[in-house]
Amino acid sequence: MSKQEVLILAVTVQGLSYREAARIHGVSKSLVHKLHQRWLTEGEAAFTARSRAPRSQPARTPDAIRARVLQLRAQLTADGLDAGADTVCSLLAAEQVTLSRSTIWRILRSAEVIVPQPQKRPRSSWQRFTAE
Repeated sequence: MSKQEVLILAVTVQGLSYREAARIHGVSKSLVHKLHQRWLTEGEAAFTARSRAPRSQPARTPDAIRARVLQLRAQLTADGLDAGADTVCSLLAAEQVTLSRSTIWRILRSAEVIVPQPQKRPRSSWQRFTAE
């Protein structure tokens, strides 16, 4: 039995107030109230897990621009030219599209078209080799 079910049962079956149920189970009164109201309107569906992802991402780079970044990257790579974020940024600027280097890098990384190169040395390289 989940914590949500226990809280709802405490209010409905045991007849506890929201404040009493919250104090006994160590949660806020507003959480108990929200769960109980959700149970009253939705029934058993109130116990299913809900997504915590945002409903929209207004600041997300539009798909058309993301596709253009990937297209430029593929074209530069095929031509044997530098296809880094700075080059793509300058080509986009010529098309009157303003996008930061870090945004372009994130787009390329999420599309898995670049190989990550960490700037820090790995711990394994700290061991010093000495000949006997």
